[in-house]
Amino acid sequence: MRSRRNFPHHRHIPKYRPPWWPEDSEWPPKEGHWPRRPPHFFIRLVFLFALMLILACIGLVFITGVMLSELGVPGIPELAPRPGIFLGIFFFLIFFGIVLAFRAFRKLAYPLNEILNAANRVANGDYQVRVETKHIPPEVRDLARTFNTMTGRLRTQEDLRRTLMADITHELRTPLTIIEGNLEGLLEGIYPRDDDHLKAIQKQTHLISRLIDDLQTLTQAESGILKLQKESVDLPALIQDTTEAFHTQTQETGIKLSFNPPSGLPLVYLDPVRIREVLSNLVVNAMRYTPEDGTITICCNHHEDQLSVSVSDTGSGIPAEILPHIFDRFYKSADSGGSGLGLAICKNLVTLHGGEISATSSENGTTISFTLPIQ
Repeated sequence: MRSRRNFPHHRHIPKYRPPWWPEDSEWPPKEGHWPRRPPHFFIRLVFLFALMLILACIGLVFITGVMLSELGVPGIPELAPRPGIFLGIFFFLIFFGIVLAFRAFRKLAYPLNEILNAANRVANGDYQVRVETKHIPPEVRDLARTFNTMTGRLRTQEDLRRTLMADITHELRTPLTIIEGNLEGLLEGIYPRDDDHLKAIQKQTHLISRLIDDLQTLTQAESGILKLQKESVDLPALIQDTTEAFHTQTQETGIKLSFNPPSGLPLVYLDPVRIREVLSNLVVNAMRYTPEDGTITICCNHHEDQLSVSVSDTGSGIPAEILPHIFDRFYKSADSGGSGLGLAICKNLVTLHGGEISATSSENGTTISFTLPIQ
């Protein structure tokens, strides 16, 4: 029967890397596995404890033998003419063991105190504190490195939180200013109270509502609390249904949206609502930068144990210095009319499904592709 201690601590770790996990760190983390052998720190503690136990047993045997010998117990040989010598040796060994224990404790106490002080500073909001690992004993060095890694990630998350708050404030300021200006003009009689001005206000309220919905989705996806309602889905049929929803818009703009559904593809276990959102964001983004009479092409292919989907447009392309940042939140070009969250949401939703998303671009257009595991 397996003991409680031997249950794997990583049984609830998801198979795929969560979107909030640093890209330069291994997943699943090695810390989630039960170590096969104890660290050196515990080995030294066990060795020290065993040494003290051996010394105590030897001293006890000597003292017992001396006492029995002095009492003249039959069968106990004369240990020595001077029993005090054995007592002196015993106390010397005990003293020597205490000195060793004190030195070991002192060697570990200083770095542990440094880590404790640093932890108190982190608790007070100082995420820049780091523990020096150069002169720390090997037994505590791993703990110090782990602590520094933790504070580094906390610092990164704090910077992201502040940046997010600043970006939200910036994005909300423009539509709220427009709404406030129109309402003041209507109340003061500067603008006529007609449908045109009311539609302008309504457009800005829709923009704020969409921004809030996108922020909620992005926050839940990045924190890993977004629950996916997965089911077996025919991905080509889902893509076909999504493209048909843009039929009216493509007719108005003159853009050709094409998709040739392949046959014989296996079903994919995914959340159809979230993948539809990914496809819609990619198509809307492509339509924003595709000129009139341009073409948007969607392809779906089977590669081993995953399906790949690509959305290509015939726009002017994305500059090379901007391309690595298009999946960052609130990152958008100067002529963009969106909130800068669409591609960030796509990346997080695809990552939650265990897939990957990437983009390539040239002067002839841009292609954004993502993969989804079949199982």
